Amino acid sequence: MPNIANEKASPGLEEFSLEFHGDRVQEVNLILELVSKKDLDAVRKIAHKWKGFCEPYGFNFLEELSINLERAAIDKNLSQIENTINDIVSYLKEKEVYIRK
Repeated sequence: MPNIANEKASPGLEEFSLEFHGDRVQEVNLILELVSKKDLDAVRKIAHKWKGFCEPYGFNFLEELSINLERAAIDKNLSQIENTINDIVSYLKEKEVYIRK
């Protein structure tokens, strides 16, 4: 896990960090549902979207995890998908604590 304190949003986006976080938590729940339905293409699309916009909001490690999730979805590697989702959930929990400070 990275040092979350070193992750900074781009100027002007700081105030949106908590909302951005909440949106990602909702999408993780959607991803879990999609995985249970074996809709890995939809998982891939969400991961692809995330990797494109996480860094400006200061979610740098989520961007890295999104790349891993996208690759696992393309490869249809359910084990890696589950591991990456677990990492995402852990990261988002830790990130929320930091944001709310």
